[in-house]
Amino acid sequence: IEALNYYYSNTRDKLVVMNPKGVEIKSIQIFNILGQSVYNNQNLHQQSYNEYPITDLSTGTYVVNMNTESGVLNKKIIINN
Repeated sequence: IEALNYYYSNTRDKLVVMNPKGVEIKSIQIFNILGQSVYNNQNLHQQSYNEYPITDLSTGTYVVNMNTESGVLNKKIIINN
């Protein structure tokens, strides 16, 4: 899992996923500060670099939950619109 890196690009309104070792990603979910799911994607591309459009979220702090074959990763992101 340590080879997997992801971040939110405020300039492009996309979640950028860098996966050079080809870890199988099963799903990506984004939760708001109240714990409500605001984005869920299970139709994922298994490539070394991917961008997923995230256009409907307001400015704020969110948690990205990435479920992989090796476990679950959680990372806080900040969206500035």
